[in-house]
Amino acid sequence: MAKNSKSVQLKADEKRSRNININFYPEDLPDDWKERIDSLGIKLILSPLHDQDYNADGTPKKAHHHAMFLNSNKKTVKQMMDELANLFGVSPSGSVIGVPHGQLTIDRTATVRYMAHLDHPDKAQYPAEEIQGRNGAD
Repeated sequence: MAKNSKSVQLKADEKRSRNININFYPEDLPDDWKERIDSLGIKLILSPLHDQDYNADGTPKKAHHHAMFLNSNKKTVKQMMDELANLFGVSPSGSVIGVPHGQLTIDRTATVRYMAHLDHPDKAQYPAEEIQGRNGAD
C-alpha cells in the first residue's frame, strides 16, 4: 500500500454532495421501509424494483431499488449511511441492514435514466413511469 493511500481514501470519504445514490434490498428490510425513509424528510427519487438484472457470470442479481437522495445540505456518504443505520440497524459485519453502500451522485440526469436502464439496451428495461419522486422530489 502506498504511503499516502490511506489519507487519499480519507479525503474521498470526506467529500460532500447534496445528491447521494443508495441501493436498497427490500427482502432484507422491514415491510414499512419506504415509509421509514420518508420519515427522514429528504427528497428522493426511487427506481422501480430491479428484479431482472444479472451479474456478469449470468447469475441473477438480488432484487433491489436504486435511490438518489436530494439533500438540502451537503453530506458525506457516511452521514447518509448513519441516518439509514438509525432506521434499519447494523448487521454483525457492520454494514447497514438492507443497504450495501452509497456513493456520491456524479450526474443526476444519468442516475435517473439508469433507474430504467434507458441508455443500456443490453440490460433489462424497467418502466420509466414507475420511477417515483418521494417527499416532494420531481
